[in-house]
Amino acid sequence: MLAQARKLLTGHHPQPGQQELRGFEWRYLRGLSQGEQIKTLLGHSNYVHCLAYSPDGTMLASGSFDHTVKLWNPDTGQLIATCAGHSGEVISVAFCPDGQLLASGGNDGLVRLWDVRARQIVSTITNPTPYLAFSGRLLAMGTGGDRWGNDGGIVKLWDYVAKQDVMSLTNSGNRVAFSPDGKTLATANWKGLVKLWDVASGRELRTFSSSLVVSLAFSPDSRWLAWSTDAKKVCLWDLTEPEPTCIQNGVELKTWSVAFSPDGKTLATGNANHTIFLWNVLRREKVDELRGHGGGVRAVAFSPDGSLASGSYDETIRLWNPAGLRTQSAITNVVLHSFHYVGHPVFSPDSRILATSARTGGIVLWDVDTCQTVARLETDFLPVAFSPDGRTLLARDEPFNALQEWNLSTKTLRGTTALSPIPLDEYYADAFSWDQQMIATSHRGGATDHCAQRPHGRISFRDERSGADAFAGIFS
Repeated sequence: MLAQARKLLTGHHPQPGQQELRGFEWRYLRGLSQGEQIKTLLGHSNYVHCLAYSPDGTMLASGSFDHTVKLWNPDTGQLIATCAGHSGEVISVAFCPDGQLLASGGNDGLVRLWDVRARQIVSTITNPTPYLAFSGRLLAMGTGGDRWGNDGGIVKLWDYVAKQDVMSLTNSGNRVAFSPDGKTLATANWKGLVKLWDVASGRELRTFSSSLVVSLAFSPDSRWLAWSTDAKKVCLWDLTEPEPTCIQNGVELKTWSVAFSPDGKTLATGNANHTIFLWNVLRREKVDELRGHGGGVRAVAFSPDGSLASGSYDETIRLWNPAGLRTQSAITNVVLHSFHYVGHPVFSPDSRILATSARTGGIVLWDVDTCQTVARLETDFLPVAFSPDGRTLLARDEPFNALQEWNLSTKTLRGTTALSPIPLDEYYADAFSWDQQMIATSHRGGATDHCAQRPHGRISFRDERSGADAFAGIFS
């Protein structure tokens, strides 16, 4: 949608000699259509399929279906170099641990090792459909299969310093990821299995059934393994537990890539619907969504400082700052009433506090920024409105016959007022006047109850539209 919006807006650029008719509205919409990224890197002429940051974060490598590998300065967004050495689509890139070498794998059946400073090829390995990962002196190469995660292939471990084979892991598949501690290798797509291997011995450690895996990633502390599949699943495995959790299952579109943040708290997933999802790892729930790409997001990668890069079918690379986003969080155990309006969550005027009915009873006040409980009001009434200064909360009972006024400074009940009976399915809402002297209650019959905050007595009002008299008790 953003790409279509940009296309429409671009069509309104004035031609040479034409009068400039674009106003504030055009520029405002143009700004909204740019997405939430902090930089967009342009240079590839086909899909961006893979990304990798150098270990120190000063360089970003991208591989594309245009047969090239490009090196970028992520701080400035400037292109450093274009490495042309493949005769086919580049499907995998990876930096060695010291950042001096870059490996690229293409569907031309070649793995190229590049000297990053000299921008020259120093080694070439014949390896069909290679997916790559480095650890220490080892380069893991997944062979066979295809980019959709179909079964096939084996993983070879190659000592890139000695330039010799170390071992081949039979029955391993074609996707690979090393744990950061170097002890474990994860592989996928052998008879629909994800497998964990001991790197030192080549011994198979654990397996789990999951087919069509297209991306694998370990968390920085080696505790978690995440993967996405062409079967529209995203799985997260706490390796201290016996089985993984499927955090996304059967969605409409696929997830192509996964990556952990440097602190291991966030998982990023690149999706076919042009978005990037950010997941809270411990809670195993989605907390944010990044939009800006005009095509499916094929690759995601975090830098050591927490910046996020994404590559897409729209031929661009976009850089994001997830730490600068206001993350969305979930408040749970809230009672929502399907058949009437009273009792739905209500915000304070400054949007900092949310009042909800709790399944465990009472009204709970939440800090919106932290999603933490700040107070609980012991009542079986339901929240309906804050006063304009945020110091008072109104609550009504389920039959809509009474109104409570809560002092939020002391979290105490000021008083309860009887109201005119209102049928269950006809109640709409309560509201304060801005001077806090009046409270209005409306319902479907057209009548409105007005409660004036005066020391004594009762006041009756007439609704001119319905001709009905309405009245309510007055409390101090």
